[in-house]
Amino acid sequence: MVIIIALNAIASFSLPSYSMAIAFRIILFGFMILSGLFGLYGIILGYIMINIHIVNLKSIGVPFSVPFAPTFFKDWEDLIFRAPVPVLTKRPEYMKTNDTQSTDRKKN
Repeated sequence: MVIIIALNAIASFSLPSYSMAIAFRIILFGFMILSGLFGLYGIILGYIMINIHIVNLKSIGVPFSVPFAPTFFKDWEDLIFRAPVPVLTKRPEYMKTNDTQSTDRKKN
């Protein structure tokens, strides 16, 4: 328990804004309660609960955890390294648009 409180105190200094630090502190109090009650299993349970919440979040109709949670392997071609521009002719699958063509190559 002492190690978890020490890690929480050190982690709270790394946040730049005050409002973010307050939200982080509230979450960490929940972690401290879970770890006090259930030990390591409580920490794991807390992380699972936070991950479930993050996976359920949506921003403008697009899941917050894209491109990791709904796995569209075709969209991973531009995830880590930039793919060549001629290869990127289709829109990502998670966008769910009527027009799947990203650019009109005939006009260029």
